Amino acid sequence: MREISDAQRLVLDLMRHGNFNQFDGDAVADDLMQHSDLWIACWFGDHSMPLRSLANLSLYGSIHGDSLYVLTTEENWESLVSLAESWEYDEIYAVFQNSDTVLLIAGDETYTTDPETKQELENSMGYALETLSEDLNIPALVLLQIWWD
Repeated sequence: MREISDAQRLVLDLMRHGNFNQFDGDAVADDLMQHSDLWIACWFGDHSMPLRSLANLSLYGSIHGDSLYVLTTEENWESLVSLAESWEYDEIYAVFQNSDTVLLIAGDETYTTDPETKQELENSMGYALETLSEDLNIPALVLLQIWWD
């Protein structure tokens, strides 16, 4: 198992306090910790309204989040998708550094979806996957968005 930064451990701890539909923050955080060799970094939150957690914290003492974002490699992304099968997610978007193809995985079905999703996620991240790959000196990054509806 690789060493995880203190900041990343805090993100995993926040996940444990997540609350949204079928999302089980403890199970997801435990799986990610046990399989830290499969990913580079992860983040949990609300994909469309990041400040919703402010209201949830005051009302319920929990973090609202419907999306888990995982930065991984082309070599490991399929293993992460397999790991996520027990998480009762609704959809996974897989965005590839070396392609404009964006996959949408829903249950046992995989579709090619809107290629603009890649640009939207890269804009939100503040980095193109190619630039981040160069900065990290890691070839062929993949960004997964795992979504609970």
